[in-house]
Amino acid sequence: MTNPGAISDNGQVASVLSADRSVAKAILWQNGKITDLGRIGGRYAYVSGINNSGETGGSAKVEKRPCSPAALVRVDRSRKSGI
Repeated sequence: MTNPGAISDNGQVASVLSADRSVAKAILWQNGKITDLGRIGGRYAYVSGINNSGETGGSAKVEKRPCSPAALVRVDRSRKSGI
């Protein structure tokens, strides 16, 4: 199952992929290839945007925390959290 996320002007698509609803991973689709961006620090990732540099904005549901941390994920899978 995938959930639509965002599309950049370059045609990159950021989305979320979940095979069995127990885990949701952020993904990036470009040039016919899917890149796994991971769970963004939690069990369920949410994608809310992508810029033309391929940086994806989103958050993750983290158990036992009152709010979801924001994250910026780059195509090379480097992350900045809590932004």
